[in-house]
Amino acid sequence: MCFLQPHVLTFALLKQIKGENMIDKLIEHFGSRKALYEALGVTRQCLSQYEKRGYLPAKRAIEIEAITKGKFKAKDIC
Repeated sequence: MCFLQPHVLTFALLKQIKGENMIDKLIEHFGSRKALYEALGVTRQCLSQYEKRGYLPAKRAIEIEAITKGKFKAKDIC
């Protein structure tokens, strides 16, 4: 289950204000939400929670960095 921490929410909102919505960039890279959640091995609902938060958990960010061969850096995603 996904839980939201206040300090993370603040950071996520700041990133969105700066126009750095990484999840949107990931969806664009993979071609669709479905392709992204399938690549991560998560459900559609879980990806939706990540989108609401504006960030991916560290574990998922590391997976994305590996899957994209470094195009997206984990430190920039979470």
